[in-house]
Amino acid sequence: MAQVSIIGGGNVGANAAFFIAEKGVTDVLLVDIQAGLARGKMLDIMEAAPIRRYRNFLSGSDSLAEIKGSEFVVVAAGAIRSPGMRREDLFTANAGLIRLLAPEIARLAPDSIVVIATEPVDGLTALFTQVSGMPRSRVLGLGGILDSAARTDRPRASPIDGNRFRHGDRAAFGRHGLPSPLLQCRGRSPSPSPSGREDRLPRGRDPNGRRPGRGAGQAVQRLLRAVGGDR
Repeated sequence: MAQVSIIGGGNVGANAAFFIAEKGVTDVLLVDIQAGLARGKMLDIMEAAPIRRYRNFLSGSDSLAEIKGSEFVVVAAGAIRSPGMRREDLFTANAGLIRLLAPEIARLAPDSIVVIATEPVDGLTALFTQVSGMPRSRVLGLGGILDSAARTDRPRASPIDGNRFRHGDRAAFGRHGLPSPLLQCRGRSPSPSPSGREDRLPRGRDPNGRRPGRGAGQAVQRLLRAVGGDR
């Protein structure tokens, strides 16, 4: 049985599976309701296994029942935010899916840790916790680590003294997708900025408004490694 199950074979889900494979974190199951999509994407990743020397087993399925007994479940399915779309509208679009998935995940993988990567992360994480009845300590939203990574993934000069920030120097707090305070964790600069806030780095989109999902996929992998290391 896959130790990590990812629900949603789009950009975020497929990239998360790829980064987990690259790091050898654990076995991965990718699930998508579109017949053949998840199997095809995982087969594509597995073709690199002899070269990349993957140590984990990767599989795909169009059946949610396959997640039974998973240690971790990542929810990356749902509608994407189109240009000009409000986050409230996106919540309405994806809330029905979360209401369907939550009780099924609680039934099939009751002891799992669930990571919500579907946008808007904060609201849907709260909704999943409420509907599923799972302990809130085992339902995690991706927003914090994604915001932190998006704003610290490149070395930059401090606006105060010119020193360079290193990877992982700061952690973002507050609602995902909005300007939020940054906490200095380590590094040579005594403060992230005079105001304690900083504009997020620009994120690329394709002509249809979709993001490649690599940042979120990497954030999923890092979060799973961190949580798995504490268990």
